[in-house]
Amino acid sequence: GIEEQPDYIKERITYYHNLSDFKQIDHVVKNGAKTFAIFGNGLLCCELACAMALRGKSSGVKVIIIMPSKRLMQDILPPYLSQWLRK
Repeated sequence: GIEEQPDYIKERITYYHNLSDFKQIDHVVKNGAKTFAIFGNGLLCCELACAMALRGKSSGVKVIIIMPSKRLMQDILPPYLSQWLRK
């Protein structure tokens, strides 16, 4: 788990729960992050990925979604919409 990770990794992990968390993530993306990884596949993860991709577009930030299932929002969307969302 995260608890066993070295401090330099823990320092780079932010949990997204509220507006304050979003502002912290936004600051990181706007100020030099090269890659941004999101763990999850639900609606909030997809919204966050889209927002960070748009905000980091000018600086070339790469957004990666790491998900526990085969498709984005698998429990909600049919396969063709999940595929469209990945683009």
